Amino acid sequence: MNVGNQKSKPFALFPTALLCFVAGSLYAWSALIPALQQTYQVEGQEAGMVFSLAIGSFTIFSLAIPRLPAAFRGLRGGAIAGIIGAAALVLAANAPGFDFFLLAYSFGFGSASGAIYILVLESAGYTTKPKRFTAIMVASFGFGGVVFGPILRMLVAADWGLTALLVPAVSMALAAAFAFTQLQKSIPVMLEAQQHRDPTSLASSKLIVLLWMTMAFGSAAGLMTLGFATTVVESQGGSAWLSSLALSGIALGNTCGRLTIGALPRRFPVGWLVQIAACGSVFGLLLCVLSSSPGATVVGMMIVATSYGIFASGIPVLTRIIFGAVRFGRVYSIVFTAWGMAGLASPWVAGILFDASGNFTGAFMLATGISAASLVFAILVGWQSGTFHADHSEA
Repeated sequence: MNVGNQKSKPFALFPTALLCFVAGSLYAWSALIPALQQTYQVEGQEAGMVFSLAIGSFTIFSLAIPRLPAAFRGLRGGAIAGIIGAAALVLAANAPGFDFFLLAYSFGFGSASGAIYILVLESAGYTTKPKRFTAIMVASFGFGGVVFGPILRMLVAADWGLTALLVPAVSMALAAAFAFTQLQKSIPVMLEAQQHRDPTSLASSKLIVLLWMTMAFGSAAGLMTLGFATTVVESQGGSAWLSSLALSGIALGNTCGRLTIGALPRRFPVGWLVQIAACGSVFGLLLCVLSSSPGATVVGMMIVATSYGIFASGIPVLTRIIFGAVRFGRVYSIVFTAWGMAGLASPWVAGILFDASGNFTGAFMLATGISAASLVFAILVGWQSGTFHADHSEA
């Protein structure tokens, strides 16, 4: 099968992007924390554990999907994952206990979301403009948080409790049904060239490690912010209205950051923007540490979320630039485990620190140091790969 003949039309990505948008409701998790605590009488550590394990499940399936046969890939795989995700959300909304909720939401919905996400990125890599459409597809996931975050928070405030999860459940079921109707128009992403492992040189191995470290350290602060936005604001005396606004602003910043990569000129060095994002994350976190009002903290978290969005979009684009389209799926699925490790650790640790101190100052200070380390690794990636310079890849 000729790789060049597999370039696909961008509009054919819409059904999978729609699934990815609904899967992005995972980023609205913090809106459900008050309902979780009221329903099961759990503390911040358990709430952080839900998001952490969801991220872990997300990552495992992101790693596994690029290694599955063709029948479980592409839009068909996304539609199947969508049905599984919708069912998991329905079960979570009606869970009789916390352990069952953890199983349904963190393992069920988290896994389905991860499968959808990696399928979207894999498909975007074979469009006529991979850099642009990778950014757009990554942004569609973040945009799900923009839409579902405020909706879920206000439904919880209106005493819906965890039944608010039925909104993304129905949305995902409808998106999956639409995807099934579009299978004949879907994008062929399975290439014979992808079925063979390319030998990985020592230089490539070093770059994978550096990309992994950049992703891990760069994602930690953003995932903590997304996982505890509601609790951070309301622990400082902010109202439910302000926390809803914070959720929307944080998710919007995350989405805009993801779109930034695709909006860049063709020859703009993506490596630079990743380094700028690391600096932005440090600045936003310092604002959170030094602020005494919930409004200033919201601004700081929005800056962190925007920087995180740039990381989320920039790292896959860098991976494709360095390793090419054929190796992207396998290599990026390895790099992406760094996101899973960060997501597993940061919300959990933040919850423990909050339970111990009653505030998020310690968590923000720890995240500041971690974000500073991400800048060091981003610079090393640039030196090793030459991405300080224009990438010369397709826009």
